[in-house]
Amino acid sequence: MQHLIVKKTTGILLPFLQIYGFYVLLNGHHSPGGGFAGGAILGASLITYSLVFGVKEVKDKISYTLLFILKSVGTLIYILLGGVGVFLGGNVLSNGRLSLKLGLFLEPAIGLVVAGVMTSFFYKLVEEE
Repeated sequence: MQHLIVKKTTGILLPFLQIYGFYVLLNGHHSPGGGFAGGAILGASLITYSLVFGVKEVKDKISYTLLFILKSVGTLIYILLGGVGVFLGGNVLSNGRLSLKLGLFLEPAIGLVVAGVMTSFFYKLVEEE
């Protein structure tokens, strides 16, 4: 009976937790929060889902390969956006007038990396040998 209550409650609350994570992620360029906080919330929601419904079920939906691709894409976007400042004659990530527009892409890139790394670490912690 207790497992049923936990599963139903998690099933109801999880979409709201993920929507909040995306909200923090996408509004971080002009409000508190951002890529790290939003990515941490999204990663925690995936970890919560796997703790309640089982790691195998989550690994079937979000494989380690997919997490590796997400982390790699996020890192690549971050490096490319950082390089824009250098090509414009400034420092890394100092894009002048473009900084607000590039922040729209920078925060989700950081969020992808953080959520991917958190979930990957969790997968490795619970991996059976």
